[in-house]
Amino acid sequence: MEIREIPTRDAEQEWIAKYRRALDATAPIQPSRVERLRRAASGACGEIVAVIRGIWSRWIEAKSFKTDLKVTMARVQELPAPTRKASAGLAGEDASEKAC
Repeated sequence: MEIREIPTRDAEQEWIAKYRRALDATAPIQPSRVERLRRAASGACGEIVAVIRGIWSRWIEAKSFKTDLKVTMARVQELPAPTRKASAGLAGEDASEKAC
């Protein structure tokens, strides 16, 4: 059976000083393998999401452009063709303005 000694005040002060020196050390702490794996997986997921988001936005833009193009073409087809009277009337007005 071992007998434990009661630590003296000096021993406690030495332990505290040793503990503080260990905390003050500027040695970098290496992340665990699990932490490194988690960071790598998180980064890869972020990259995949960014690529999918880019593809999705380009697809939406292309789809809306095609829809806008169809609507524009339909409007162009609905416009009435100019008649000779309208163009002749404009020409007559220009001629009368030049005569004055």
